[in-house]
Amino acid sequence: MAPNPIALSMLIPTAISLALALYAFTRRRVVGARAYAFVMLSIAWWSFTYGLELASLNLAALLFFGNLVYVGVVTMPVLYLILVLLYTGREHWVTTRNVILLFVIPLITLCICFTDQYTHLFYRNVAVAYGGPIPFLSATGGPWFWVHITYSYLASLTGTVLLAQILTHPSFEYRYQAAAILIGAVVPLLANVAFIFLKLRPFGYLEYSPFAFTFAGIVNAWGIFRYRLFDISPVARDMVVESMGDGMVVLDRQNRIVDGNEAAQRFFGWESIPVGKPASPAWDDWPDLLVLCQSREINSVEITRNSDGRKQYTEAEKSPLTDRRGKNRGAVILLRDVTDRKLREDEIRKTNEKLEDSLKTAEQRNREITLLGEMAQWMHSSTDMADAYQIAAQYLAELFKGDSGFLAAIKNENQMVEVMASFGTPAGDKVFPVSRCLALRHSSLYESDGGDPSRICPHLGEFHGCYLSIPLLVMDKPVGLLEVQKIRGLGEPSGSPDGSWLATHRNLLISVGQELSMALANVELRESLREQSIRDPLTGLYNRRHMEDMLDAELHRSRRSGKPVGFIMADLDHFKQFNDTYGHMAGDLLLKAVANLIRNIIRVEDTACRYGGEEFLIILPAAGLQDTYTRAIQIQKEVRKITFSYEQQQLGNMTISMGVASFPDHGNEVPELIRTADEALYRAKDEGRDRVCLPYPLPP
Repeated sequence: MAPNPIALSMLIPTAISLALALYAFTRRRVVGARAYAFVMLSIAWWSFTYGLELASLNLAALLFFGNLVYVGVVTMPVLYLILVLLYTGREHWVTTRNVILLFVIPLITLCICFTDQYTHLFYRNVAVAYGGPIPFLSATGGPWFWVHITYSYLASLTGTVLLAQILTHPSFEYRYQAAAILIGAVVPLLANVAFIFLKLRPFGYLEYSPFAFTFAGIVNAWGIFRYRLFDISPVARDMVVESMGDGMVVLDRQNRIVDGNEAAQRFFGWESIPVGKPASPAWDDWPDLLVLCQSREINSVEITRNSDGRKQYTEAEKSPLTDRRGKNRGAVILLRDVTDRKLREDEIRKTNEKLEDSLKTAEQRNREITLLGEMAQWMHSSTDMADAYQIAAQYLAELFKGDSGFLAAIKNENQMVEVMASFGTPAGDKVFPVSRCLALRHSSLYESDGGDPSRICPHLGEFHGCYLSIPLLVMDKPVGLLEVQKIRGLGEPSGSPDGSWLATHRNLLISVGQELSMALANVELRESLREQSIRDPLTGLYNRRHMEDMLDAELHRSRRSGKPVGFIMADLDHFKQFNDTYGHMAGDLLLKAVANLIRNIIRVEDTACRYGGEEFLIILPAAGLQDTYTRAIQIQKEVRKITFSYEQQQLGNMTISMGVASFPDHGNEVPELIRTADEALYRAKDEGRDRVCLPYPLPP
């Protein structure tokens, strides 16, 4: 390729088109500006690649750049049509589907162009013409060439017809805008028609359509800078004013009505806009609007009116109109229906209130779940059932804050209910039969709102308020009772019903009852297992394992306090002979009878253990040797009185031998003390049984 003036001249329309495209991109928010930018880019491509074609010297280069030219040639008419559709307010036609369909023929055309050397559908008789100042591409149009020409002309003519309709628009500026775009499109189109159909070719095969783009670019630039193309739109008023949902009324400086739209007509019930009339008589029924017009401080008011039995809310907003010098020229009143917004605000407010209530409920529920979990955890670590009941009462006071109640256990041996722990100041008896509680009689939740005295449980006595009772069930068997009572407020009469209190406490009571049932059952089971692990199953006395653990702790306390500890080692006389004579069942009954006797005689702080077989060890904290000996003599005498019948035989006349020792008189360690008491026991047996012996004779 070699540069030549004709080829270089193509840089002029290229530069103008690129500049216009760049300017349109800066106004791309305006309807149609982006489409116009793409039209200018396609023209720039067309001009630039045609300049490269004109600079080519051989057929291959001419064909290559000639094909590139058609990228702009085939897309420009379609982009021009899209521009016109957007510019004339027909955006609803410019859908993705329609745009794709519009570009089908141009894409096929490009494919045929670039493969024409094989199909010859677009060009025929392709050659290089050397008759002019530079080589030109000479060709005859093939079948698809005329399809392309027809499609391009139809697109251009459709856009031109639509654009021509804008010329009738009443706005002077709008007409010249449309004229600028129309001239910019029609001049290159006419140049192309003259070149192809009229054969007007003063420069041979030099196509002068691209040169027309220079003129079109100048015209478009004139439309842009002179008549504010892409600053205002020809359908602006229809879209912004007439088509807007809000009402609009324009007032002059004297508050006379000078313009309005259909929405304002509907709002005021006007048949037509009362142009030229003062706002005062026209708005006599709308005093708020008159205040808005006449006041300089108020910029908006809310108008409430009834329409078809339904309240409607309208927001009127005033915006001042000023000229270029900043002088007041009037005002625009915008009337916006905010009924839906107000209704939504009310709905949102109500929803927020419900959400706040739900949040409070959720927080309360979370607090209750946390307290229930803590209660179960602390009850699980309690030392015994009494401790578990007290722990439960502390948490019940938190869960039912401001109320009273109690936690009771059922004594199965006599079917009596005994209050084990309470919170607040609950009414009712501390001990009562199961039959006096309606919840236990029905084994289900029972409630009373206090309105009917006949529905009050008898165990509550003179109480006539609201309360809830629920049995504590383990394996569907009642083992206890949980009751919550409402504390009456000041001035609240006795027996006044309160269903809301029941509703807010019912589910919580059920949850607490279930948790307490499991927790108390676990504590009772653990206590039962512990008792089984430390007590002899036959006699109910502590076993030897517990004795060893307890003795170490007891001696440790005595060493610190300086107090003595007494030891009694006891053994039933001739027990093997008794077993051989009456059988092991009778022997077991005898062991139980002796164990019960020892348990009844010794103090609460004393400990009796089954040491093995028919041997017993009794530990007496803070008891000296003399006190221990005296207690042993008492036990010896009571064992002689034991009588019971077995298989219709009267059995009795049993005796017991015992040895006594004392800490610290006879040693400081457990083995030594037990051995000393055991030696005293053997001395009692050697001396004839049925006696109590010491390691040495008592002093006189």
